[in-house]
Amino acid sequence: MKENGAFQLLLPFLMETNIKIRSSALNLLYTLSKDLPEELTDQLGESYIKILINIILSSTLDSEKAAAVGILGHLPISDKKITDMLKRANLLPILVSLMTSRSEISTEPTCWLVESITGVFIRFTNPSDKKLQLYSAEQGVIPLLVKSLSCGSPVAKSRAATSLAQLSQNSSSLKKSRALRWSCVPPSADAFCEVHGGHCLVKSTFCLVKAGAISPMIQILEGKEREADEAVLGAFATLA
Repeated sequence: MKENGAFQLLLPFLMETNIKIRSSALNLLYTLSKDLPEELTDQLGESYIKILINIILSSTLDSEKAAAVGILGHLPISDKKITDMLKRANLLPILVSLMTSRSEISTEPTCWLVESITGVFIRFTNPSDKKLQLYSAEQGVIPLLVKSLSCGSPVAKSRAATSLAQLSQNSSSLKKSRALRWSCVPPSADAFCEVHGGHCLVKSTFCLVKAGAISPMIQILEGKEREADEAVLGAFATLA
């Protein structure tokens, strides 16, 4: 497929008005992008990223949205240029709004959509980029990650725990000292975190304790499904 230029052949079909043709192209691109992410990156470009985001915004089918989000989620996380393009295109607030509007995950396409979105969240919670993490927290990503721990599929739970672990890696360095006092408004006693030994807030220090992530992660470990255990244990390890 790589030698035959599959991506070059398929990408133009994203602009197809026939839904069946477009959906088939999306599904094939999604499958290929899992194994050939670098090749997809070479062919995609900002114009096709905008087309995929337009599909996410305008399609009436969760399966199309899921495939489009999934394709973007398969792009190499280490590629900062791609991250910058996705941020410029306002992908994150779009995904937050999309996920917030799905109160129930009752169908297979919706489940796939949530899995794809939590996959993209891993990019935006990269522990090496605190500014990007702060941007994600400000957009409301953390409550959605915590919610996914309880009501998502095993794949979504694993991806959510991975993102929370990445955020939690920086909690200790971002916490406010217990002795710190602001001249006007001192930090609330409720904000003090025994785990981090300082004042923690969900949006500024990404604290798993204050986010309410501990209980659902314990429930995952106590449950029968094992797919998310490694990611959950990784999140707990950041609290040690």
